[in-house]
Amino acid sequence: MEKFEQKLMGKLQVQHKEVIEKIATHGTSVKQLAEAIDNLRNSGEKLLAAKIEIIKQLTNVKNEAYQQSGKDVFPSSCKTPNIKEAGIYSIRPAGVVEPFLVLCEFKNNLKLGGGWTVFQRRFNGGVNFYQNWTMYKHGFGNVNGEHWLGLEKLHAMTRSGRHELLVILEDHEGRSAYALYDSFQIGSEAEKYKLAVGKYSGTAGESFLRANGTT
Repeated sequence: MEKFEQKLMGKLQVQHKEVIEKIATHGTSVKQLAEAIDNLRNSGEKLLAAKIEIIKQLTNVKNEAYQQSGKDVFPSSCKTPNIKEAGIYSIRPAGVVEPFLVLCEFKNNLKLGGGWTVFQRRFNGGVNFYQNWTMYKHGFGNVNGEHWLGLEKLHAMTRSGRHELLVILEDHEGRSAYALYDSFQIGSEAEKYKLAVGKYSGTAGESFLRANGTT
């Protein structure tokens, strides 16, 4: 009986050792996978930062050319013949001295056409939107990720001509709703960036109409 117990204990110790080794190996694999994912994420962020830096440098070159020739090479909005696909572009609305980066969007499931300038984008909570007046005035975040473009830029864009406002809401299961307003304008800072919207259509409700004319 004693020999049987010793043999059984020996087998249990061997099995225990094998389990520990498998756990260690599995843990190493998980760690390596996590490190690989982090490396890919970091590489993607570096590539994005490099892309934005190149766009900024090109913007500076174009701006210098404009100052020398007097001919503006920047589009005034995303809805121009020169912009035909989604991406980050430099625009200069009428009356604006320095061009700025915006995300132009052309694809949506609503068949409402392209040329939309994205001024607010939220999808993963990576950017804190509880900001002060100054931050909302000038903008924050990254134009290729979560961001708020800025009230000054919105005022400059919407004062230069008629604009529509499209709000798209989407949940984690991919279900979406939208609100479309046939006119949209943001007032100046002296007007406390007063909101003005036109006729509503869509499926998300008329929440902006209740805020129409407010600051």
